[in-house]
Amino acid sequence: MNLTNFLTEVCTYLQYSSIGTVAVDIFRNTMPASPINCVAVYASGGPRSVDDPLVRPTLQVLIRNSDSSSGRTKTDSVFSVLDDKWNFLTTFQGRCIADHQPGPNYRDQDNNVIYTLNFNCTFKEL
Repeated sequence: MNLTNFLTEVCTYLQYSSIGTVAVDIFRNTMPASPINCVAVYASGGPRSVDDPLVRPTLQVLIRNSDSSSGRTKTDSVFSVLDDKWNFLTTFQGRCIADHQPGPNYRDQDNNVIYTLNFNCTFKEL
């Protein structure tokens, strides 16, 4: 499984779902210092068994915002767009489901709030 392609498709889907704009406030594998209000998407290869035709990547989405309330609203939107979705990507057919409800957050060194969403995905790569 090519995680770069997977993340590119997830970012494009988030843009299509009006979460933001890729390379403007939606980023793949990085959370740049600017803009403050942004979404960063990361993935890991996940578990795999011999002779299993499915891939199970994990997906983490970090939402940073200078305002706690606005950050939570964006987090809820991202959660709604990705949780329990079937066949939403072009070359990966399957399901994405959240590990938890929105809520976990922490503050960065500049006191911006960062919300964390984690998803388990199960796909058949096309």
